[in-house]
Amino acid sequence: MQWRYYIWAYYRMVEEVDAEIGRVLQALEDSGQADNTIVIFTSDHGEGRGRHQMIVKNYLYEEAVKVPLIFSCPGRMGEGVQDREHLVTGADIMATVCDYAGVKPPSKITGGNLRPLLEGKKAQWREFAMAEVSLSGRLPGYMIRTPAHKYITYRGDPVEQLFDMKKDPGETKNLAGESSHAHVIEAHRRLLREQWARLDMAPNAPKAG
Repeated sequence: MQWRYYIWAYYRMVEEVDAEIGRVLQALEDSGQADNTIVIFTSDHGEGRGRHQMIVKNYLYEEAVKVPLIFSCPGRMGEGVQDREHLVTGADIMATVCDYAGVKPPSKITGGNLRPLLEGKKAQWREFAMAEVSLSGRLPGYMIRTPAHKYITYRGDPVEQLFDMKKDPGETKNLAGESSHAHVIEAHRRLLREQWARLDMAPNAPKAG
């Protein structure tokens, strides 16, 4: 693998995306509606960039699952504010957009409403986030992310992963086999089981765990 060329190509693509976003924002300014529009920038997944010797998206390390989520609306949201406290997901976009648009969100959506957080207000928020990954020919994987830890398991695979996201944000030391963290991993297993049980799944969907 030619790592330098790979990184070069990755950042050239980032520059290309940046230029296209600039075109969209300029068109919005030219339309006269920039002050009356909420702009949302996000992504469906990240890219390995060589971390953990991976260059793809089909895993549950931070490089793949921690994606940008940027909101902008002049006069309604603070500028340059970074929220590193709350665990948010792409599922939260629907309820948020519906609120700002003044319409009732669908009854079965699972995401929360980000509007209070975007406007700097106090709000009760979730204690964990869940993600799933699947690739043809490989076992599906599931992640539970709490403020301090991340738990990863793949269906049918006895190896589990537990990372301390405060002390080890690079996810380099698996704590799943340490007796001192047995209660932590069991708590995350329980969160995964409970969350899965709450989901309205298709009859033929594979089960977690």
